[in-house]
Formats: sequence, structure tokens, C-alpha cells
Amino acid sequence: MAVLGNRVIKSIQRGVTAKGGSGGTVTINAVDTAKTMVNVSVANGKQRYINGTDYAYQTSISAAVTLTDSTTLTVVNGTYEDTSGTGYSFNVPSIYYEVVEYE
Repeated sequence: MAVLGNRVIKSIQRGVTAKGGSGGTVTINAVDTAKTMVNVSVANGKQRYINGTDYAYQTSISAAVTLTDSTTLTVVNGTYEDTSGTGYSFNVPSIYYEVVEYE
């Protein structure tokens, strides 16, 4: 039986989403929001521009996750320099989440 202090863990839900680049929602099994916490880890995405070998840069991209109701995680993408055109590429950050509900 898993415990935190004197609190027993009722359920754990884990997953990964690529919504860090656009934001959005992730549906989870219903939890009691008053007895739930969310742990998040973000694998950085990056934006880069390469023109031959003369110029290159990278910008870190992050995201935030909140438990908005009993069945929804809301993903908000972080701020990044939004540039488009030839030579630009964008790697969307992967967001790993863990939803822990206690009894």
C-alpha cells in the first residue's frame, strides 16, 4: 500500500502528450480534485534556424499543466519566438504527467 505521510494513494495515472506546442486538453479518469496532485516533467522542444553554417540559435520551449476539473488536464504552451520561413524548424516539447489521487 503506497502512502504519503498518513495518506493512502487511491490511484495514479501517467501519460505523455505533445500538446506543449499548441496547448489543449488531456482527458483522464475522474478524480476528486480536492485530493489530487499533478506532477509534470517537460522535455524541452526547440526552435532553430540554420542558414548554411553561418547562423544558428535555439530557443527553449516549455509548457504548464493544470487540473481544471475532475477529468481534464489543461496544457498551456510556453512563450517562444514564433518565426516561420525557409530554414526554420520547431520540435514540440513532450509533456509527461502523473496524476496522483489520495483517499
